[in-house]
This record gives sequence, structure tokens and C-alpha cells, in this order.
Amino acid sequence: MTEHSVFFSRKKVWKLIFHFILIVVLVLPNFPMFLGSEVYINFGILYIFVLLLIFRRSSLSREEVAIMIFYSLLQLLLVLSWVNEVSLGSASISDIPSLLRPVFLFILVLGFVLLYSLVNVHPVVILDCFVKASFSILVFYYVLETFGMVEFIKHHLWVRPRLSQHNYFTSFFVTTYFAAYFYTICFGYSVVRLLYRPSFSWFAISIGFLYFVVIAESKSFYVFSFIFAFLCIYIAFNKVFKIFALTIAFSLAVVAAYSFHHILELIVSTDLRSFRSIYTLLSNPEESITLQTRYSQIVIAVSGSFERGGLGVGLGRSISLESYIASFVYRYGLIGFSMYTLYFLSISCWAYRSYSASKNYDDKTIFLFVSIWFALLPLGLMSSPMYEMGKNSIFSAFIVSSFIWAKKYYVEKPRCLSNA
Repeated sequence: MTEHSVFFSRKKVWKLIFHFILIVVLVLPNFPMFLGSEVYINFGILYIFVLLLIFRRSSLSREEVAIMIFYSLLQLLLVLSWVNEVSLGSASISDIPSLLRPVFLFILVLGFVLLYSLVNVHPVVILDCFVKASFSILVFYYVLETFGMVEFIKHHLWVRPRLSQHNYFTSFFVTTYFAAYFYTICFGYSVVRLLYRPSFSWFAISIGFLYFVVIAESKSFYVFSFIFAFLCIYIAFNKVFKIFALTIAFSLAVVAAYSFHHILELIVSTDLRSFRSIYTLLSNPEESITLQTRYSQIVIAVSGSFERGGLGVGLGRSISLESYIASFVYRYGLIGFSMYTLYFLSISCWAYRSYSASKNYDDKTIFLFVSIWFALLPLGLMSSPMYEMGKNSIFSAFIVSSFIWAKKYYVEKPRCLSNA
């Protein structure tokens, strides 16, 4: 066997390992908690850490250094918040996984970039396979669930905190928010992929994941998905189509305003609980328990941060903090919350600049997806800070690493204008 063939066989092995890790993370059950954290997160971190020790040879890229600085500052802010809990006598050893979350997230990003370097392919190769495989698995699971064939397994492996959530399609996730977060990642990527590589399969996958978003019943991701699709189409097409799209959007807004009460009646007539919740938000927002609860949580977090000069109050493990605003302000302070929001917007702008400069459709797919995703992320996190929690923290790191590797791949292997 030649050296060339050995190299390619190794790439295939690492490619299989890469896909295996992502699929395992998707379908992994919710194991018992360890030190207040889910065990699979610790296993994932340990695995990537070992990879870093054994295989990492190259120095950090500019993008990795920037992200390292960001997570280092977040870690410092979180330590200061934890010190406040220590002074109040409410800290414990079980705080460690939550305390080191920024470090864990950074290691995840480095680990995925390392895997990309071992595979040495464009990110769309990995994302295409993963999104298609995820769709096949979720469709199979959905069929089984529709015929009541997975109730026992679902109840014991993917336990819901509330019995009513059995009415939603949360698949391998604990809550509707976490499920919708993952579905929207796949939906967003599928839409962008459909624009640049039109095919019936990507059209079917896009519609399928949009359906999963709807039956997951997360209100914030309804809006997220709609805006994401609109921005994809608006950005990707020429000026004439942009004018047409804006005209259609404006016309729909006028019709919606004129037919507001009819739309409310249509919403309340559906069987979807999220739609009835939307009806309450639109018609009587003061009666929305969810809205009032999250508002009060934000007030508590902001007030606590003001009292500490903009720093965080604590780790937030002992109180309910549902939205990312309340959670990030309480954990990282107003300073950290501002940093996190700036981080999302910076990656979005960074990706958009790369999108504008790129000529290859694969590059455009990654850069446009990442740009719109991070621009809209604060909207999606209004329900819960899924970005840095549970399985979704791994998928979040995967998206960031895909962007970093696309930048590396684009610089190291410049390609001519060939979109065939």
C-alpha cells in the first residue's frame, strides 16, 4: 500500500469517527446527573481533551486565538460570580462543571477543529452527511412515535420534566426548546444548501425539519425559522429579487395588520398549544404567565448585576433562569452578557464578510448559514440559553468550528470560480 493510499484510508477512518461522534451526541439518552451535570458532556470533553494532547501539533489560528480570548474573559467573569456565592456560603463541589463551562466550550471548539484537520475536507462534506443522517433517524423515530412504539423507551431514556411534553415532538431531547434548537440548525443549513445546490432531497429535508420545528412547538424558533428563510433568500438572490421579496414581505405585513383579529381566531382554533400561547401574547400579553415569569427573572438578574458593579451574581444553579438574558446576566453580569451578544454579532459579521468575498458555492453555504444563524441567535435563545447547555452546547461548538475550518480551508486551499 502506498503512502498516498494510507493517507486517504486514515482520512476515511477519521471521517467515520467524526460522523459517529455527532450521531452519538444526537441520540444519546439523558444519563443520571454527575456533579450536577450530564455525564455525556464530561465524556465528550474528556475524549476531545485526549485528542488534543495526542494529535494537536499546529499552533492556534487567528480565529481560535480570538475565541480563546473571549472564553478566557467569560471564565474570569464566571469565577468572580462564583466567588460571590462562596462568600455567601452557597457554593459546593457540584458547581465545578457549571463553573468551568466556558473552558469546556472552548475545548469542544478546538476538538472539532482538530477533527476537521484530521479529516481535511470542506465542512459541507461533514454537514451534508450529518444533516441527512439526522433527518433519516428523526423520521424513523417520528414514525415509531406516531404508532406508539417508543413510549417505554422514550419515558425511560429521554425523560420529560412535564407529562404534557409527551404531546410535542422532542425526539432525543428533554424539552421543546432544546429539540427546536437542533431542528432549526438543520433546517437553516438545509435551506442554504438548497439555494446553492438545488435538489429534491434538500427540498424535502428543509420541509421535513421545518415540520419538526412546528411540532416541537417552540414559539421563538417559529419566528427564528421564518426570518432565517427570508434572509437566506433575500441575501442570496439579485437586486431585482430583493425588491420583489421586500414588496411581498411588506404586503404580508399590511395584510396581517388589517386581518389581525381573523389571524387571532385562526391561531386559537388550532390544536397546537404554542399557537394558543401566541394568541395570549398577541391579544392579552399581561395575562401570559410565561412572559411575566421571564420578565421577572430578567429584572432579578439585572438588579443583582447592578448591585455588583456589572459583574455576575452567581452560577444560577439554585434559581430558575429561562431566557438567555436572565441566565447570562446572572452568571456573567451585564459585562459578560454584552460580551456574549457582541460575540454572536461579531461571528455573524465575520462570516458575512467571508461570504461576500467567497466565490465557491460550498464556501458561501457555510458562511451564509453561520452569518444568519448567529445574527438571529439572541432571538432563538429567548426561551432558554441552549447555546451553552447539554447536547446543544456540543452542536454550538460544532457550528463555530465549522466556520473556523471553512476559513482555514478557504485560505489554505483557494479555489477558482468553479461552482459546478
